[in-house]
Amino acid sequence: MVTCQKCGHENSKTARYCVKCGSELLTPFEKEFERKKKESAEKTHTMLLALSFTLMIAGLLIAFCLPYPIYSETEYYNPITKRYETISSTVIVYGHPFGFVLDGIGFILLLYAIMTKPE
Repeated sequence: MVTCQKCGHENSKTARYCVKCGSELLTPFEKEFERKKKESAEKTHTMLLALSFTLMIAGLLIAFCLPYPIYSETEYYNPITKRYETISSTVIVYGHPFGFVLDGIGFILLLYAIMTKPE
């Protein structure tokens, strides 16, 4: 049996709240543990949000500011010279795929952080 510190009522050993007055029956150690657990969950949630936004911003910067070349070679038959010739070209493209991958990972982390928000 656990005695309520507020009203003195005897409660069952597994009770978390007093049946008579409704006050919490946690020991000071349990209260401190619950407070630290809540603080830790909030800190983890904040760090997860910060990481997701950082990844999304980095992904956007990489995707739209980092150029990457696309090389192309084409072989064709030249009837004038009667031989095969090769034309090669390079195109500089923005929209790097790695940036979009980072955006996706950041967005998934953001959704996870929203779904697991501490009370």
